[in-house]
Amino acid sequence: MIKRILDWLYAQGYVNESNNKIIELGLQRMKSTFTSIIFSAIVSWLMGDVVIGLLFELTYIPIRIYAGGYHASSKRRCEYLSYGSLLLCMILIFYVPLKVEIMHVLLLLSGGIILLQSPIESPNKRLNSVEKKIYRRKSIMYLVIVVFVYVLMIGMNKMLYTRTVMYSICLVAVGLIQMEKIKAKMKRIHMQLFVHCL
Repeated sequence: MIKRILDWLYAQGYVNESNNKIIELGLQRMKSTFTSIIFSAIVSWLMGDVVIGLLFELTYIPIRIYAGGYHASSKRRCEYLSYGSLLLCMILIFYVPLKVEIMHVLLLLSGGIILLQSPIESPNKRLNSVEKKIYRRKSIMYLVIVVFVYVLMIGMNKMLYTRTVMYSICLVAVGLIQMEKIKAKMKRIHMQLFVHCL
């Protein structure tokens, strides 16, 4: 599918040798995002409310894009972790009721982690100082919007939707924590190699 779209874009003159890799990566990301949304919608529909899956993705994706997070070492591992974490979140949303106070605490902790650590770089995508400022500002802006949605859902007494928003923020925070652990491990390995070379 992506190859056919690329071929069509080549034929139209939108893609050439200087931008083909960027366009291909963008198409792959669009496909991945679309597949994730479809998966969430199907799982939440099977569990009883398709809006939950769509709300989860709408509140998760914008923050995750700008805050960063864990990047798996392979595409297959990424898919397993993405779909597995999504499925786990859906199960928690639908089948594990939480007291409002616990949701508030989890939201505050997760939001605090996002505020303190975003944006977090991956080894494959380094950010310059300007990009860091832009990504940080956007991740905070989307976090504020999502927290507003959370407050709105509480005000409307929509606890299932409230849990959905809270878990989307929690999942971003978990990804940030995991990426920080990987960065710390890489620093230790580099330090050991440096010491070994001396």
